[in-house]
Amino acid sequence: MTDVLGYSGRRVVVPGSAAGGGEELARILVDLGAEVHAVDRAGSSLPGLASVSQCDLGDPDQVDSVLARIGAVVTGLFDCAGLAPAGSAHAAPDRLAGFRPLVDAVVPLMIPGSAMVAVVPVDEASAIARYAAERAPALGDLGVRINGCAAGSRSASGDRKST
Repeated sequence: MTDVLGYSGRRVVVPGSAAGGGEELARILVDLGAEVHAVDRAGSSLPGLASVSQCDLGDPDQVDSVLARIGAVVTGLFDCAGLAPAGSAHAAPDRLAGFRPLVDAVVPLMIPGSAMVAVVPVDEASAIARYAAERAPALGDLGVRINGCAAGSRSASGDRKST
């Protein structure tokens, strides 16, 4: 795959990479040549990962331990954790509550040109947009970009809804 996004050789962290959209995003980043560090409560068996860490993102000590193992420079954070269907054992009760401490822990490891994205369910899109807008000025001063991305949902019949 041609690295049109410029991630070849960059160190990225993908929480929520054990299944679904997070796993697919990690696979794409591996194919682009990124050094991908998977973080998930369930681990990951995706080939080509630089590391796999089982971690509860709600536990700051676990997050700090994982980030210490990953290394001193992180150029991308693609947080897909907690996107499991509502009511499942892996669904996060409040995605934004988990993303805030993760951002705070990763920012000191980021260099100018780094980026972070929180992928959230559609019903949380406005909350992540507000949070990104709130954090953007200070992160921009560091040369770090923050974005929120709303994942689509499925109707009762299983068809993808447009968002």
